[in-house]
Amino acid sequence: MIIRGSSLTKEKKVDFKGGKGEFTIGYLFKDESRESGTTKIMVVELPPESSIGYHQHVDDEEIYYILSGKGLANDNGSITEIRPGDVMITRKGEYHGMENHSKETLVFLAIINKV
Repeated sequence: MIIRGSSLTKEKKVDFKGGKGEFTIGYLFKDESRESGTTKIMVVELPPESSIGYHQHVDDEEIYYILSGKGLANDNGSITEIRPGDVMITRKGEYHGMENHSKETLVFLAIINKV
């Protein structure tokens, strides 16, 4: 299967999971009917001063791969600055959040796997 980047379905999120501000998700792949395996692949564009609230992954895991920009990752209560090339993995039962504290848009690939 080939999925063209030009076919991205974009969606706006506001105050997501208790975060602040608005950001955009571009879905490269979305199949929420899957019982296991990859259910979503997304390109997330998080503008300055926006965030994804701290939340738990109950039935899935999520991987962030940072493409551009910088941000503050909350990885199970530990705050760390992330940069391009960094990967953040949130396993089933764990918590995470993301904040863009910089002056440029933070762009990352997000992959959600049902487990």
